[in-house]
Amino acid sequence: MEKVVFNQLTIEVTRRCNMACGHCLRGDAENIDLTNMDIDSVLDQTEAIGRLIVTGGEPLLNLRAIQHLANGIARRGIPLMRAQIITHALIYEERLVALAKRFSE
Repeated sequence: MEKVVFNQLTIEVTRRCNMACGHCLRGDAENIDLTNMDIDSVLDQTEAIGRLIVTGGEPLLNLRAIQHLANGIARRGIPLMRAQIITHALIYEERLVALAKRFSE
């Protein structure tokens, strides 16, 4: 299988959100999370990623998926130049600091 080099890859890890912002362009929050199987499917087809954007809903409500994504990139040896998480930053989670360090590896 020929793999894809992404200049930019945006992954929405959840549609859940703990806010109800009137200006939100994402629409109403939904109780939907990206599965590990979906993440693996994308990563199995990926050669390299220039810029990875992790978004949601509020992506920090699905740290499990972000961790799986980081581990999958590392395990497959996929080169990653830049990673970004789009968040409202109202949730502080120590595991996020560890994930950021994981992406920098």
